Amino acid sequence: MRTEYGHDFDVLPLKTLLLLHRIIATVSRAEGIELGPSKLNGTYFNILTVLHRCPGPISMKELAEALSVQPPNLTGAVRDLIDRGLLARNENPEDRRSYTVGIAPRGENLLSALLPGHWSMLSVIFSSLSHDELDVLSGLLERVLADIADPLGPKGLKPTLHDAANHTASDTT
Repeated sequence: MRTEYGHDFDVLPLKTLLLLHRIIATVSRAEGIELGPSKLNGTYFNILTVLHRCPGPISMKELAEALSVQPPNLTGAVRDLIDRGLLARNENPEDRRSYTVGIAPRGENLLSALLPGHWSMLSVIFSSLSHDELDVLSGLLERVLADIADPLGPKGLKPTLHDAANHTASDTT
């Protein structure tokens, strides 16, 4: 065990995080190949699938929450999907300063063509796990996400990252 990281350094969280990064990178590459002919990227596909599952148009804030991103980071992607006729933009009846977005018929048609192949890809990705194992993994990942989702909460990341940055800065002086 390397003492420069502290006496209680446990490599398992780092190993797990690196595995998650490798899985995400591998799936992103596969998704790029799968979505290439449609000229969608993973973000665009995720926007379409979230809106496909919604009973109607939703606000940009709700869409951002569903995708775990900040609303400003969605603006360009949503605008592009609207310009391509895959999403519809509507005035927000609850707040006239904002708008809602929903999936347009053209977006539904595109998803109808893409989803069977996407489900097949997901089956291949998780084929080494039984349904029960996949259920356990999903539950564990949901629990980790719930613990870190609120950056200002009791287990939030901002204070931890802030403390680490201050610790590193003070160590170098």
